[in-house]
Amino acid sequence: MDAWIKTLSGHHSSFDYESGSHGTFGNWESNYSGYVIGVNANLNKNWSVSGFMNRADIDVSFLDAGGGYWRPSGYGGGISLGYQKGNFAAKGLLGKSTIDGLHSRGLLAVGDSEAGLAYGDKKAEIYTGSLKTSYKIKSKLATFEPEILLNANKNHDYQWNEIGGGDFNLRYENYDDFFLRSRLSIKISPPLTTEETNRFTPHLLIGWLADWNTSNSDVEVQNIYNSNRASLPINQKHCNGLSVETGLNYLVNKQGDSRTSINVKGGIETWDSPEKPTNWNISGGISIKF
Repeated sequence: MDAWIKTLSGHHSSFDYESGSHGTFGNWESNYSGYVIGVNANLNKNWSVSGFMNRADIDVSFLDAGGGYWRPSGYGGGISLGYQKGNFAAKGLLGKSTIDGLHSRGLLAVGDSEAGLAYGDKKAEIYTGSLKTSYKIKSKLATFEPEILLNANKNHDYQWNEIGGGDFNLRYENYDDFFLRSRLSIKISPPLTTEETNRFTPHLLIGWLADWNTSNSDVEVQNIYNSNRASLPINQKHCNGLSVETGLNYLVNKQGDSRTSINVKGGIETWDSPEKPTNWNISGGISIKF
């Protein structure tokens, strides 16, 4: 059995947004941090199962005219099932998280109306599913591991109302969207040696990313004061990108079947969308096998 904890942080941004005479629409960036705690257990020589819980803190900044932010946090958890036979490995994961926090929307001065702020508490549920397969190719110079990763997210935003914006307060209806991302990559690490002679194990991963257009519907909003309704478009296109990741695993201690190791990794993602800057992520953790 293994017990592990991992901390993580990173930076994300929008893929595409609209530009007009009053600035941009749909432009945002976010920073996130959190941790994951889990345990792994072998069912037999080929199959293993894991359970985990996670905590996330997110800070989304809206870069459109007027500005604003959403700062949710929350907890979640999930399970995964792994299979390994020889050099082939596969792992599937299912998880769910619930986040909520203060959402604010900046209001521009229009006519006799002064600039202001409309805000409210926004809550969302995030459902995650992923599948990764890999195959190790060993040589005297290095170990090459081609990987295929599919990751799907389904999000449900609960209905919520703004306050503080006077006649410009909005009601956001329940909303569901779905995102699908894939990665085809190659992981390169030193040739497999006994851990007693090589406590440090670095790796380099280079991959092609695809963020698929899943044709999400518009967001429906209603002005609370006059009941007028509008649809906010979701700017979603198919995008391709490049992922580069490097990491290091350090074997702290090994006694019989028990061992303790520390790992750290970081990476960047750059995309073919001219409006999307490079994203980054870092993580690190400790694993104890007993």
